[in-house]
Amino acid sequence: MSKKNTKQETIDEDVSFSNSKTSFKNISSAAEKFNSPVNTKKDHSKQQGYERGVRIQLHKDTLAIFFKLRKKYELAIFNENYKTVDQKHFFVAIIDFYINKLIKEGLYNEAPETFIASVTKKGRRRKTERSCSAENREDIFFGVSSKSYKDYFDIMYSFIKNDETLDPRVFSTSYFFYDLVDFTKKNIKEIIELSLNKIRNEQS
Repeated sequence: MSKKNTKQETIDEDVSFSNSKTSFKNISSAAEKFNSPVNTKKDHSKQQGYERGVRIQLHKDTLAIFFKLRKKYELAIFNENYKTVDQKHFFVAIIDFYINKLIKEGLYNEAPETFIASVTKKGRRRKTERSCSAENREDIFFGVSSKSYKDYFDIMYSFIKNDETLDPRVFSTSYFFYDLVDFTKKNIKEIIELSLNKIRNEQS
């Protein structure tokens, strides 16, 4: 009895996937396409128009105070030039005023990279009087320039260096924001005036 030779045919036809604009010549190329690693990381800095991000977690009551101060600032700017600004402009205005104040008073200290790495590192931190439960905690995010990002940590570092009673080990990006809100409450009129003067100088 002779063996029957069986010829295996190769199917080579277009394979279409529903709801897709891509067609593949054969299954092997389709598999190669779908098994290739996909780069899902987005460059948010270019999309959103900022270079660095500052994410803060703090008690909702403190955040409410910050929002109240921000509203006062935004209203003053609007009454001057009838333009609205977002919250990052208020954050940057605070930083600019604080930096100028530190320099004028001879209290400015540039933060070393090791300090910035320490206060921005992720992970659990020791509990302090500023720690709050999840139900009372809220987040706020600022997309800023690299300069404003660095200035924020220069301010924090100067704040610690100028007060020997403070423990630098408890400081983080969020921990210091409470002090920044307190500073803003005390200087909101001057912060607004600095921004208004900048607008007037640009218009003249």
